[in-house]
Order: sequence, then structure tokens, then C-alpha cells
Amino acid sequence: MEKISLREYFQQLGDLEAPVSYTNLVNLSNLAEEEITLFKKMWVIVPVSRRQQILSRLLEVSEDNLDVNFDRVFYCCISDSDPEIRATAVEGLGESESTDYISVLIKSIEHDPSLKVRIAATMALSKYTLLAEMGSIQASKKRDIERVLIKLVNDTKEDEELRRRALEAVSVMSIPEAKLLIEKAYR
Repeated sequence: MEKISLREYFQQLGDLEAPVSYTNLVNLSNLAEEEITLFKKMWVIVPVSRRQQILSRLLEVSEDNLDVNFDRVFYCCISDSDPEIRATAVEGLGESESTDYISVLIKSIEHDPSLKVRIAATMALSKYTLLAEMGSIQASKKRDIERVLIKLVNDTKEDEELRRRALEAVSVMSIPEAKLLIEKAYR
């Protein structure tokens, strides 16, 4: 299938009666810098419910098709006004092969006002704990991951599910704090 222009694709997406086509989602894969600029301008005029549909579909496609890359779209959506969209965006970034998004996930965990987004970001960050254990992540990023997860687990004012997800993520790390946190959780 031939890739249509992004502007044309957004016009198609504007038809709220038409389902979001799996086939045409490829138009949002591997966007160039100028396309990202256009995406940002056009994305905000799409109704929230439609943006939610689109991002959910992008996540499904990215999980099923390794030939597409929606990382830049997910990254743009991290700052969306809708928490559902932000949660889906962090989940999408958690599927990324790039470690460039670790700091974005940490920022979402520490600063997003939505608990759902913070939980999704914590779950997305858990993939990177495995990479950290395998030595596939820079030491400074590994320390950042450890810091945020340990802080969450230890903060009794935080939501229980958020703390549990952080404990699950940190439990794969071979650091003394992880063992102590697991033992403490079972007391």
C-alpha cells in the first residue's frame, strides 16, 4: 500500500464515523521531523475520543508488527491533555527498543498528575530493569531507574498498586535494596 501524505491521513481520521484503519496506520510510522511538527499541529484538533482510538490502535499494531515504529508519535502524546492518551503513550514507549525514553518515563512517574499514567509508566520502566540487569543500559540510567523505583516502593504515601508495580520492576535487579524491599513486603 502506498503511503499517503500526513495531511491527507488526518483528513481521513477526521471522519469520526469511519473506523480507524489498521492498514493506514503505517502513515504514522517513522515520521520525519517536519512530519512530527505537522502531527503536533493536527493532533490537537482531533477529538479526544478519536485520539484515544488512534493511539490504542497504534499500540496494538506496534506489538504485532516489528516493521513499524511509532515511538515519535508516542513521545508526542506524553504531553497530551487526556490521561488515557498519556497512559497509552507511556505504554507504547515501554515497547520501544530505545533507551532514550527512560528519562521520559521517569518524569511521568514522578510528575504526572494521573495515577493511571504513573502506573503505566512504572510498568513500562520494568522492561528497562531487565535490560539494566543484562548490562544493556548505561550505568547512569540504571541508577536513575533504581532511584525512582526504590523511592516509590519506600513511600508509604504512594498508592498501593503503584508501589506494588515498582516493587515488581525492581525485584529483577540484583541490588541489595531489591532483596530487602521484597523481604519487607512479605512481612
